[in-house]
Amino acid sequence: MADEITQTKDVSGAYTRFALEARKKYIAIRERQDPEIRNRYIRLADRVAARVKDTAKANPLTPFKKSHLRNVEQMLLGEADKLRDGLNSTLRRDIQDAVEAGAGISSGITIKLLEGGGVKIDDDIRSSFYRVNNRAVEAMWRQHTKGLKLSDRIWQQGEKSREAIQNILEEAVATGQSAIETAKLLQQYVRKDAVTLVEDYPDMMKRLQNRIPKDISYEALRLARAETSKAYWKGVVESGRNSPSYKGVKWILSSSHPIADICDAYADHDEGLGHGVYAPGSEPEYPHPNCLCTIVAVHEQPEELLKKLKSWQQQGPSVETARIESWFQRVHRQPDAEVKGLPIYNMTPDYDDAADREVISQALEKLPDNHIDILKAMGVQVATGWTEGWSRYDRLGKMYLLTKDVGVEDVLHETGHAIEDFLQVYHKKEFIEVLENGIPLEEITLANFVTEVGFQKPFLRLEHREINKFISVYQSCLLEELGLIYQKSGKWFFNPRSLREYFAEGYREYIFNPENLKARDILLFEFIRRLMGDAGEA
Repeated sequence: MADEITQTKDVSGAYTRFALEARKKYIAIRERQDPEIRNRYIRLADRVAARVKDTAKANPLTPFKKSHLRNVEQMLLGEADKLRDGLNSTLRRDIQDAVEAGAGISSGITIKLLEGGGVKIDDDIRSSFYRVNNRAVEAMWRQHTKGLKLSDRIWQQGEKSREAIQNILEEAVATGQSAIETAKLLQQYVRKDAVTLVEDYPDMMKRLQNRIPKDISYEALRLARAETSKAYWKGVVESGRNSPSYKGVKWILSSSHPIADICDAYADHDEGLGHGVYAPGSEPEYPHPNCLCTIVAVHEQPEELLKKLKSWQQQGPSVETARIESWFQRVHRQPDAEVKGLPIYNMTPDYDDAADREVISQALEKLPDNHIDILKAMGVQVATGWTEGWSRYDRLGKMYLLTKDVGVEDVLHETGHAIEDFLQVYHKKEFIEVLENGIPLEEITLANFVTEVGFQKPFLRLEHREINKFISVYQSCLLEELGLIYQKSGKWFFNPRSLREYFAEGYREYIFNPENLKARDILLFEFIRRLMGDAGEA
């Protein structure tokens, strides 16, 4: 397997410089992070140890007593708060820097390509990347992991460190250990770990075996590494989606990979764009703590984009140049109206979109406040009067492209796509279990892929006698680019992730006709119900 640098060069092509610069900045962040966090724990322990020593000024052999412990406990509470504030400060800085490092790939490429196409790089273009970065940072702090926000998990680290030191002090009191020896133990514990203290303090460490972590700073380091890596990935993806030349991301498998795991599956993924390449909207999340794999943004080569730019400048927007048009509208044009905090753009001159705006307002009124907040935090925009095909949600531009005389249900469906995009629903194990339920994955054959002609344009859909949970024909629509079947252990299986309208249609039905969804697909109903309660929990 080629190393990460070689893989990055291979996929980046003409843009290698931007990709390598981004990775270099990220590595610099990580190299400063670990020692800084460890030093925060060392300073905490040194200050507590100094207070413990103060109790033995008269006699170095004075045992550490309960009265001494009460005196130190109050100070320890304040030190835990200082540690939390310090960890919070470090993570805020590193998340911001990591997002900017990841974003540097696409922002640099975009500016270079647009300049080559004769597009003036003004403050609006530069500001668009700044806004994307800010939203990515905000999203990092808003997200939940096992029901906890990042700030909650930082609070836990301070509390766990306080509890570990408290347990050591209580054990010193119980065994009559001297204050000087207790202070020495604290300083050794933080600088080394619990395992290395067994030789010097065998009896005490045996009693403390399950009450203190082996390495007091390990969980904080693990948290910081994971969140900084997630931030870098988010910068790569969100900045890419802000570029008109973005085609997706390429998974770069780390060469420091001793055993096969989920990362190998990500690297082998193939949806027709090449091994390990993910289209916009299907980008994988950061897989697991301490993962050393990375992703690189994939962009159209210069000649491809320049051709589209020329067509867009001379002939106006088309299906082929829709990405450029939505990007331009987002960056430069002032909205024609606003509904629920979302900017509205009329895409067709002389078209009166007043009725459409009323429909949009009616649809958004049905949403819970936390989902409106998500749409605003994402920077979602709405385009009316779209004439290039049917209504859809542009994941790259984060824009609803709504046809003339759009309906409430259409708006709700596209909202489902926006929410699914933000929450990365198709990457959640819980959702995949809901999606697979009732679908005989091993029995699906090519004969079950049927061309549906009853809509504005034909599409391929899934049909099987055992599947009765679809609430509409459109919910069974298949996205062929994701691959409809795959082989595993010599057997062929249906790829349920190709049902890319399943969630959005379910979301629409939940809001518009919840009882019908509940009767047809109770698991999807329950999944969306939880999303309505707290978007970060599912």
